[in-house]
Amino acid sequence: RRLVSLVVPNMNNGPALDVFFRTLERNTTYPDVEVVVVDDGSSDRSLDVLRRWRASGRFAEFTLVERPHTGIVDTLNEALRRVRGELIVRMDGDATVETPGWLERMLRLHDADPAVGVVAGRVVLDSGLVHAYGVNCVCPEGFHDGGTKITEPVGRRTMHGNVERPPEEDVPLAEEPVEVDGAIGCLQLFSADLARDIAALQ
Repeated sequence: RRLVSLVVPNMNNGPALDVFFRTLERNTTYPDVEVVVVDDGSSDRSLDVLRRWRASGRFAEFTLVERPHTGIVDTLNEALRRVRGELIVRMDGDATVETPGWLERMLRLHDADPAVGVVAGRVVLDSGLVHAYGVNCVCPEGFHDGGTKITEPVGRRTMHGNVERPPEEDVPLAEEPVEVDGAIGCLQLFSADLARDIAALQ
């Protein structure tokens, strides 16, 4: 088995962090993970919560980096310098993982074909509406979240977020993996080598 690094950039997600980590602990059944949290100068109670989780021992490996606020790119690059895993899952501390065994499923998809670069999960809002099943970019309609329907005429769109978000149960999932153009940041799996190659281009 390979070590997978669960990377969580954080800024002022204090109210959601306990729910995030409890859910992550409950639904992560893959044994070889490390948690790497980089706090980007939070001004709420995030650090108290993060230090408590680090001290709890509920995750065997939990690295917490506390740094002044400089933005998400610097925060993710700092996380990349700290990870030890061959694979990385980029997560958000205010988006819970609700599927038991989620990481094994993402790993199977990543390993299914050498052409797979990034694996994205389906993202559903607390309301039960679809946020994104991947992101569509290269299409006549233009950039929009997968699983949604644009509400403006093609060629006269004003904002990518002007879409109809249906209930999750109204958007049947394909039985097979689906290729998408992109993914939103709250749940992505990719190789550490790919991340380092991209970071080197900055």
